[in-house]
Amino acid sequence: GRYLKEKNPSVQIVGVDPEGSILSTFFNTGEKVEGHPYKVEGIGNDKIPGTLDLDVVDEYMSFDDGVAFRMARRIAREEGLFVGGSAGLLVHAAVEVARRVNDPDAFVVTLACDWGERYLSKVYDDDWMLENGFLEEPGHASESDSIRKCDS
Repeated sequence: GRYLKEKNPSVQIVGVDPEGSILSTFFNTGEKVEGHPYKVEGIGNDKIPGTLDLDVVDEYMSFDDGVAFRMARRIAREEGLFVGGSAGLLVHAAVEVARRVNDPDAFVVTLACDWGERYLSKVYDDDWMLENGFLEEPGHASESDSIRKCDS
């Protein structure tokens, strides 16, 4: 973030967290709270890392697990990219930021840094998604066709 801001001071850095991680709350309130369990893997934290420099962060957003997993499935279905939950969370945040940007020349960039293969028995399993309350109805968005699309 610091490098990007040095190159262009108008760059906005947005942190993204799953609900349950403490980073968003700490950024927004300054309070060190106790986190609670979340299912998105590879993102979020239950302590403040010493390497985290909040001075370069302009905003922190937090979303629930379901948002992350449904976006990962949507990315697989619509874009053919087989990503995991943390990428789903980051892309969801990027979409939210893009919706409120009122500049046709603006760029919104995120890093989708996990691969969906690790989540076949979770994010891409309709039964697991239903059991955990992340799908609204059976067959809501079956991903078997999406997974085949990604593999080809």
